[in-house]
Amino acid sequence: MKTIAVLDWGAISKGIWLALPSKSNPWTRRTELEEGSHRICEWVYSLYKEHQWDHAIIAQDSSPYWRHEVMEEFYSQSPIYKLDGAYYAFFDGVYQHIDQTSGELTKQKADMNKRLAKEAIAIDIDERSSLPKISWPRYKGNRKNREWPCETSVEDFHKVQIGLANRIAPLIKGITVAVPRAEADDIAAIVTTMAQNHKLVLCSSDSDWRQVFRSHANSVWHDLYHNQRVHSTPEEIAKVREVLKKKIIGGEPGDGIKGCPRLDNKGWSCVSEAGAEKIIESKDYSVLDVRYMQRNKKLIEMTPANIPLDLQQAVLLDVQRIREPIPEVSWGWSDLGLTKREMERLEMEANSDRVFGQWFGSAAEEKLMGMLDKMAENQKVVTDVFG
Repeated sequence: MKTIAVLDWGAISKGIWLALPSKSNPWTRRTELEEGSHRICEWVYSLYKEHQWDHAIIAQDSSPYWRHEVMEEFYSQSPIYKLDGAYYAFFDGVYQHIDQTSGELTKQKADMNKRLAKEAIAIDIDERSSLPKISWPRYKGNRKNREWPCETSVEDFHKVQIGLANRIAPLIKGITVAVPRAEADDIAAIVTTMAQNHKLVLCSSDSDWRQVFRSHANSVWHDLYHNQRVHSTPEEIAKVREVLKKKIIGGEPGDGIKGCPRLDNKGWSCVSEAGAEKIIESKDYSVLDVRYMQRNKKLIEMTPANIPLDLQQAVLLDVQRIREPIPEVSWGWSDLGLTKREMERLEMEANSDRVFGQWFGSAAEEKLMGMLDKMAENQKVVTDVFG
């Protein structure tokens, strides 16, 4: 049995970089680019020495993601209505006005929603086709206006972190995997099915990654924010199922995924996390729009069954490069800026109570992320490529 590691490269590199402006840890390098790169190398070296894995997959995000397509298709089927010469789309439990020039959407007040519910008339396909392309909500679209606090531009940051991944990979017995339209979560989910006969180490600050516990008994999630190693146990699996059920009903606001609208006229909005808890407690799921539950399950549940087949095949093909011998390279950790003394210190600190979270800044406690209430069904274990 081998140990297989999957590193959430975006979470590692971006989390470390966003902590730089606070200077909560003293800088040891002159520039932000040098300091950020050095901290990433320190972190990965220390993690490698702690877990001593046999193979590593550096999983990278490749936007735009396939979940964008799911959201677009789902919302494009929303009904369109007309009232007093104006057009409105009804989705997420509310009516929104459609700008007939730009296709932008504007939420309506509750009293207007009530009038629309009584008086608006659904339009036919021909009239709908005359409208401009509607700007439906996008997956993670609520993140586009967030400020980037670093001196390094977003473009330069991406170039640096991709370059570092390629240089670090052969030094940690790894490969980088990036497939168009796939997120690191998708790569981790697929690798989980490929590593059933081995120990699996998942390195991420995203607690969604604990979902793999449902389908991999010998796995550990290394939580980077809190420096915790969470193992797959019956207790953890039970937590995972309960929280995922809550998330499927209440949505994932951080990713722009709305909760399910109620069907019992108790409001013109979607169910929140708190509302999801009450519904689960009452066990009355009949008040929910089942279409949204099905959509949220597809978007949130971390399982290959939800990933488009072409992406599954592309990831499987890319990961199989792990069979090839690790190429000999002309550089080492010292060429990436780690001194012999630093490497000795990092090796001594491996498996200690060192707080990795400091490198991510003073992150608030994450809300528990969503997970499913039953084991993923019909998952077939693919050929073991790890030998």
